[in-house]
Amino acid sequence: MGLLRDAHDMLCHPDRYHRPYVIAQATCRTAIECLMNLGGTKHKALLAARNDLKKALKQIFQPDGARTVTKPLDRLLAALDALSAYPDELPTDSDLNKALVSLHRSRTHYQAALPDPAPHAEALRRVVDALDGLEQVPVHLTGQHPLSAALRELHAVRVAPGFRQHAVLDRQLASVGAAYAHLLDMENDQGSQRIQQATALVRELTGREPGAGELKAFKAWSDYYQSGSKIIHAATRTGASDAVKLLHDVLMVIRELVLTLPDQAARWVALGAVTSPTAEQVQEVNQLHHPSATTYLFSRFTGWEWLERLASARLLPEADRWPAAPYLQHLATEDPARLTQWLLPHLDEISENGPRAAVRLMRLCRYLTGHATPLVARIVQRQGGHGLRIEVLFWALDVDLQQRDAQWVDLVRQVLVAGAGASPIDSWDIGSGLEQLQETARATAPLAATVGNALIDVLSAHLAVDGTRGDLQIRDDLRSPGLSGSRALTGAWLAAAACLEVARAQRDRGLDLAARTRAWTPDALGGWERDRLMAVHLLDVAGDEPDEAQWWAAAFSVLARLDAMPVPTPDVAAFVRTVVERCGPEYQDDLAAALRDGFGPVPDAAALQAARAECDDRDTRLARVLDALESGGDFPEWKSQVPSAWRTIWALSEVLPAAALTPWQPVVDLLTEYFGPPHTISKPVISGFALPDDDAEASAEFRTMCEQHGPIHRAAVLASRPPTPGNYFERTEFRLLEEAVYADADAWATDIGAVVEALGTFDLRTVFLGAISTARQAAGLIDPQGPRAAAASAAAWQLITQLRGGAGSSDPDLNERARRTTCQLLKDAWSLGIDPGLDETEVVTWLVASARDWSQPIQKPEDAYVTAAATSGGMALVALIQWAVYRAASDGELPTAAADLMTEILTERADDRALAVVGAALTPLRLYAEPWYIAHQDTLLDLASSNAPVRSWLLYLQRLSAHDCAVIGGIDPAKTAHYLRTDAPQPIFNRFAMTLLHSRRHSI
Repeated sequence: MGLLRDAHDMLCHPDRYHRPYVIAQATCRTAIECLMNLGGTKHKALLAARNDLKKALKQIFQPDGARTVTKPLDRLLAALDALSAYPDELPTDSDLNKALVSLHRSRTHYQAALPDPAPHAEALRRVVDALDGLEQVPVHLTGQHPLSAALRELHAVRVAPGFRQHAVLDRQLASVGAAYAHLLDMENDQGSQRIQQATALVRELTGREPGAGELKAFKAWSDYYQSGSKIIHAATRTGASDAVKLLHDVLMVIRELVLTLPDQAARWVALGAVTSPTAEQVQEVNQLHHPSATTYLFSRFTGWEWLERLASARLLPEADRWPAAPYLQHLATEDPARLTQWLLPHLDEISENGPRAAVRLMRLCRYLTGHATPLVARIVQRQGGHGLRIEVLFWALDVDLQQRDAQWVDLVRQVLVAGAGASPIDSWDIGSGLEQLQETARATAPLAATVGNALIDVLSAHLAVDGTRGDLQIRDDLRSPGLSGSRALTGAWLAAAACLEVARAQRDRGLDLAARTRAWTPDALGGWERDRLMAVHLLDVAGDEPDEAQWWAAAFSVLARLDAMPVPTPDVAAFVRTVVERCGPEYQDDLAAALRDGFGPVPDAAALQAARAECDDRDTRLARVLDALESGGDFPEWKSQVPSAWRTIWALSEVLPAAALTPWQPVVDLLTEYFGPPHTISKPVISGFALPDDDAEASAEFRTMCEQHGPIHRAAVLASRPPTPGNYFERTEFRLLEEAVYADADAWATDIGAVVEALGTFDLRTVFLGAISTARQAAGLIDPQGPRAAAASAAAWQLITQLRGGAGSSDPDLNERARRTTCQLLKDAWSLGIDPGLDETEVVTWLVASARDWSQPIQKPEDAYVTAAATSGGMALVALIQWAVYRAASDGELPTAAADLMTEILTERADDRALAVVGAALTPLRLYAEPWYIAHQDTLLDLASSNAPVRSWLLYLQRLSAHDCAVIGGIDPAKTAHYLRTDAPQPIFNRFAMTLLHSRRHSI
């Protein structure tokens, strides 16, 4: 502040100084530098780390020294740039020449319009790929043309043995290099040294992380510093007004930086009440440094002038925050169409902030309702992801029927299509979206056909998912929510039912059969799925179709393909019976012809005999299958002598006309002999497997009684039931207990000790605590204060006490479950910093013994940690290490029991699983047990070893923290380079790329 007072004195008394205005601005510059240096100089260390990383990457990119590809590539591009047109004498039919033509066009465009070389990078890669596929240079490139000479030189480099050694690594690292280059550009854009220093100061003074708006405001420090620098170094002419303005501006940003929240509160309150801001007030808001300021102001702002005049960085969503959201929500309720038009030009800026910013924008679109349809369409084009699709669906469900149009229908279609497959949307959400599509089709006639086409796309997408067709084939009836063969409604079933509903609605409007089923093509739906959909729809409108001839033609077409039906379902059987019963004399010949085509040729005596032999040989066939499965061999291939059409005829025999059935009676008799009479067509042909005593009514009654009397009473009732014989999966009381816990986990965890006491038996207690452990995270069963965690751990330790006393279960699987559940609950308690209240010496001694007995020489380079965690011994080691970290965090040193066992594991290096468990804890071990970590760092981080703990750590590392970066900093660079070149799996290779992408926030 003394420097600024000096500047003020110079401006007040300029006649006392030789160059007062220059000196005043130089003084402001010095004051900025002094103040900013309070933010530290970490940016210099970060810059040095980036330079070191760049040098290391350069060595990897150019592993063979002088034999690099850079100079030949430069000469190739220079030769192309010298050409006004591609040479006519060179042929253009080979892959190489096609790539060269493409590269030449790209270069021409690049030179004419674009300053960035990125657009021709892909074309250049195709040229290099084409050269890599050539053993020798083509004959037509042996001439003296400069282009030919450059290609020959480039080919010689690419086929050199030294280059070939690392070619694969070069290609892999290209993406890392691109990410690194992008990272540097991004960091340069985000600010200079002054911006980084201002960020550190604001973070320290406010305790809040600055956002994009604050970072833009911090740029003023760089601008004012550079303004003062120009005066000094460039001898720029300046006057009193320039100097006064700089001093005024510097004082304004200093005020933003140093004044506390109470100091600025009155000013913020006054600003929040402004609806028509002046230019000075707009600048003031744009230059706010305190992150809490905009959070408050945007909760108070009204009127549109702030929206039109503030910097977009203050208004647009970011990945982790959106202070302006309340203000924009208020404007959306006033005039959604106007706000939508304002947002459209800003979509590119929002997209640059990532998918989470797009998700935040989609939540605002729910306030914009149907006005946001074009905006949502553009958001979907730019961003994907499951989170965004869910938000799009929620928005679509809120749009009124009157605002829905073809674009709205297409957006819902895209969401539901994308919901199939690897990352499915919940079936409840799929059902909600389909229901709204149906409602739209019913209420808006012009959109009915569009909705019908969209539903077919959704059904087709879900049918393309593995296993979905088989699941749909065994559904009882597409018109009712039957669940035979599955415990959940799938997207395919829901979409099929929706297609039928829309077709019925179109029928009520008078559309003919061809129009309302036009989209049901074999290309879209495959084979029998389309026929079944048609069969059910024909059944729905039977006797009510204006054009009966059209109905009968479609019906006979379906019957003619009955042999393709995989499973005879009740709805298809009902369709067949309806056709047979309604068929008048004029259609009898057509019916007979359709059934002949659908059944196929009648089998002769030899075919019947072969089928009989197969039926007699079922046990032998089963034995062959079991042998193949036990030996790990392929499933034995064989062609059944009983075609699916025979089973269809047998299943439909009760509804088929006598004339059509008579030739097939021997087949029906044969299958009845071996499999009994066919199911009644009103019942599902295939039903889900029922567990013994799986009485849904009894289960519902038990849950109702539990809700009335509480968990302790439920436990006592369950304990009073005689145990069901059988293994774990066959015991009904286990299923009832688990279902009850999962249905209301919080209630069961309220008094764990009392529930355990009421359950009585070791078996029921084990199942109960296992269910509590499984439901812990989802239901929030362990509160921060710890009584539930302590109670669960104490109850689990009682099981171990019983086991050690020989009073465990007669089922070895339950004993193993008890041990593993105990380890899991102990580990969970210690990970939350909770003392379970047990005899620690006794518990730790048991954990050490369990882990040591479990560990043995095993080589399992893949999924070693997963394998370990699936056993009680492996979980004992996990729990022991968690206890050691828990103690080290409070005592300052690693307990001897854990240190000795982990040292033994590292010294022997024989058990891949145990080493993987140690590796998973590298970050907390380095943080809380640094002396032990440093003593064994060479072994822990030895990437040259195939079972080094660091390999497991790298594989499961998700988000890079500063402590994780410290672990990475200890890995030997030479071993890292060798590991990446040789046997690093792709997930670990990607992890290194992630370290680069996160280096903006953490030193590497």
